[in-house]
Amino acid sequence: MAGDYDLVVAIPSYNCAHTINYVVYQAARGLSEHFPETRPLILVSDGGSTDGTREVVRAMRLPFDVDVAVEEYPGVKGKGSAVRHAFVRALEEGAKAVVMLDSDLRSVTAEWVKLLGSPYWGDYDLVAPLYVRHRFDATITNHLAYPLTRALYGVDLRQPIGGDFGLSARLVEELLESPLWGTEYVPRFGIDVFITNTALAKGYRVAQAELGVKVHEPKDPAKHLEPMFIEVSGSQLCVAIEHAEAWLTVRGVRDTPVFRAENVWRGAQPVAVDIKRAFEKAEAALRERREVLRRIAGDELLRDITLSLEGKGGLHDEKWAEIVYLHLLAFRRERSKNVLKSLHACWLVKVASYLSEVVDMTDEEAEEVVRRGARAFEEKKEELVEMW
Repeated sequence: MAGDYDLVVAIPSYNCAHTINYVVYQAARGLSEHFPETRPLILVSDGGSTDGTREVVRAMRLPFDVDVAVEEYPGVKGKGSAVRHAFVRALEEGAKAVVMLDSDLRSVTAEWVKLLGSPYWGDYDLVAPLYVRHRFDATITNHLAYPLTRALYGVDLRQPIGGDFGLSARLVEELLESPLWGTEYVPRFGIDVFITNTALAKGYRVAQAELGVKVHEPKDPAKHLEPMFIEVSGSQLCVAIEHAEAWLTVRGVRDTPVFRAENVWRGAQPVAVDIKRAFEKAEAALRERREVLRRIAGDELLRDITLSLEGKGGLHDEKWAEIVYLHLLAFRRERSKNVLKSLHACWLVKVASYLSEVVDMTDEEAEEVVRRGARAFEEKKEELVEMW
């Protein structure tokens, strides 16, 4: 019956029978320990799993007074569609807040639910995750989602595509009204950056939750990373175009409040990289996208990108920021996936350059390299505004 629950934990799922029980258990524990006065629901929004995910959830017997439901969502298959279904259901139930948790988490604890559930109390509309990451990890975050979010909206939100969030009901309502669900990006892996960037563009109250390390199922970069980049970048550029009036006058960067967890894993997972292979992939992608890139960036910038692959100093932060902004302008003119594929080729160059620079650094030293790059986006923003 509608109106039965005032706090919903949404878990988008697809073929995660071997991890879903742990996530559901920790979610239920977190709700029981930290929100005992609420009427909570754990909603698993499933994309048609064939490995028994839904059956695992239905068979669970929890030692907590928390209801669990599993539903197969309609429409386009993708994380964004799963989240959208959960959002709609949460509002139907009258929820004051929604906590999002990925279904493949191995490091989630009850304290995650406590911190991400903060919007329930009404002080914040979005709580974004702040994870401990290895210097070779999170390359889409470090070189696109983070610096572009920071520069456009003037907020130092470090991990805008983290995946695990807390949202107020009023932000959920705002998100559901967006026309960007009609794109091919938001219903898939573009959902996370859509949430964070829309919240910032519309002026919602934002905080971050330090959750320690995020351990989850590894994805094959060769299989997942290019389509993920296309969906994330497409979503982020669409939000920027849709809400240009919100960032054109923004200058400077402000910090956000950070909630700190106590009992979480803090050691970053090592990530293996093959720097030679990274340069080879970048070279191949650049050859394939050369003509589109020439049209977007011009001969001089194309030459700079090519030279950076030949060991001539790497792709400098200012050049990379300029490349991203030129692709944003191009995507504004034509919503073509070729623009995103050109940006992907350049991003591969940037990643190879970054890996080469930080290979012998500590994670802390590499973090300063990432933040240096983000400051370059801020410094080049005026040029974007003038061209807009």
